[in-house]
Amino acid sequence: METVYRQGVQMAEELQRRTRSYEGFWLIASHLGDPKAAVLLVFPLVFYTHRRTGIAVLWVTALAEWLNLVFKW
Repeated sequence: METVYRQGVQMAEELQRRTRSYEGFWLIASHLGDPKAAVLLVFPLVFYTHRRTGIAVLWVTALAEWLNLVFKW
């Protein structure tokens, strides 16, 4: 099992080393993937273009937040 942990640490270090130049991209991707950003940014745009899909985005966001709270508890 120690080998698995060691390889995981090595993989994380390698990913951090190789993707250092993409820091800005990953920060934006992380921000846009946040459920709060989905409500503030994605929902109004989608709701404006297609009402039914916008409501679905809102429900999925609410469900994701609820599941996140349940699984962290």
